[in-house]
Amino acid sequence: MEKEPTSQADKKPINKLYIKILVLVMAFAAPYLFTYQRAEKPWRPGSLEANAPVPTKYAQEARNEALRSGSVGLGIAILIMLMYSLDKNVLAQSSKKKKEIKDIKVTVIMAFFAFLLWISWTCVSHIMLTAHDEINDVPAQLPGLDSI
Repeated sequence: MEKEPTSQADKKPINKLYIKILVLVMAFAAPYLFTYQRAEKPWRPGSLEANAPVPTKYAQEARNEALRSGSVGLGIAILIMLMYSLDKNVLAQSSKKKKEIKDIKVTVIMAFFAFLLWISWTCVSHIMLTAHDEINDVPAQLPGLDSI
């Protein structure tokens, strides 16, 4: 005999877990797909065709850049979730009772602000990584630059 959940409180943690997993998957997939789409077709002078075949060198570099961008997005999403749970636990301990936000409007607003925070931190981190790559990039081996 299997015991079925008797109340909605028994079902809530599973639903929250599914939502967190979905958010984490999207936090990786969105930057990955955006970066891969942008890096897959680098600008080439004189080539205006969007359907030109992509060399494997560009495809591998695009995959690496997209994986790094997706990992940054995922890491920032995990950091924001950890900060939220830590804040919720500290608030619950300081007030000596567990407070739950039951108003759906407040929950939606908090989720929206968390999304905006994730977007800003992900963009800033990606810009920092791109600047780091540009600064530490090995220059092309052109004639006359052997002395550098």
